[in-house]
Amino acid sequence: MVLYWSFVGIGIALLVWFIAEKCKGYTVKATVIKSLVSVFFMLVAFWVAYQVQYVAPLWPLAFLMLPALLFGLLGDIWLDLKYVHRSDECMYTYAGFSVFLVMHLILIGSFVVLYGQVVPWWYTVLPLALGYLIGVGNVLIGPKMKLDYTGYKGITMVYGGTLIGAALLCLSYCISSGFQTMYWVVMLIAYVLFLISDLILSQTYFAGKEGKGFIASNYITYYAAMYMMASAALTLV
Repeated sequence: MVLYWSFVGIGIALLVWFIAEKCKGYTVKATVIKSLVSVFFMLVAFWVAYQVQYVAPLWPLAFLMLPALLFGLLGDIWLDLKYVHRSDECMYTYAGFSVFLVMHLILIGSFVVLYGQVVPWWYTVLPLALGYLIGVGNVLIGPKMKLDYTGYKGITMVYGGTLIGAALLCLSYCISSGFQTMYWVVMLIAYVLFLISDLILSQTYFAGKEGKGFIASNYITYYAAMYMMASAALTLV
């Protein structure tokens, strides 16, 4: 576990450095540091995958986490570049949303393949359907919440629905297992943190709210979620 905690510790140190730089302004330097923070959650995921590679029921979860987090890493970089290259802001925003969407779809797929077969179908279908309904509703009531989704309504509905659906799916599987399977508990907590991070981010993207508090809380919750996701398969060993 020394290597695991070394990766986590370096990732935390880099995160503190990144937040400090980000609070100074939107720079290429901050984007580079951010990408390094993300590299370390990838290293954590690689270490976890290595640890469980010979445990037959677990390796799909651990190994599918790798491409999922790789898309997350790309999203980290592209969404930050939107601030550095303002002329291409729309392109980077769509690119970032799209790769994070793929990340969550991969994770949902791995959840369903591993666990969806052993529970009644409604434990899988209902939370996903509810997630997309909430995602659509969130955009429709956006103006009442002073959120301007102009130009991003479609991708926000799909991405938001997928993210909420993934969180509700983890909750559903927690309920089906009586909250006794720690993997689903850890993934549920990770997704709740991810949702909190994106709710904060939506205030920045679509309501024009900025400040050091928004920056720090956004990235602390986001990276806590990503490192928990990268580590989750360890709970099944």
